[in-house]
Amino acid sequence: VTRNNFIAHGELANAFLRQDKLDQALEQVGIALSVKPDYPEGHNTLGIIYAKRDELDLAIEAFKQAKHFDPT
Repeated sequence: VTRNNFIAHGELANAFLRQDKLDQALEQVGIALSVKPDYPEGHNTLGIIYAKRDELDLAIEAFKQAKHFDPT
């Protein structure tokens, strides 16, 4: 219902992630992060996707970005 809603895209990514639809999750989190590059939850979701795909170097980098944007 709105444009550039990074939260909606992030939540959709998480829904796809719970269903192990990793390609769709990656697409949605990519949209969320293109709208708001400093979205820590998006980077965390990205890290989980990469970890599930055994792309551990990318996962670590995504988790570092999440921590950078929200140290808590």
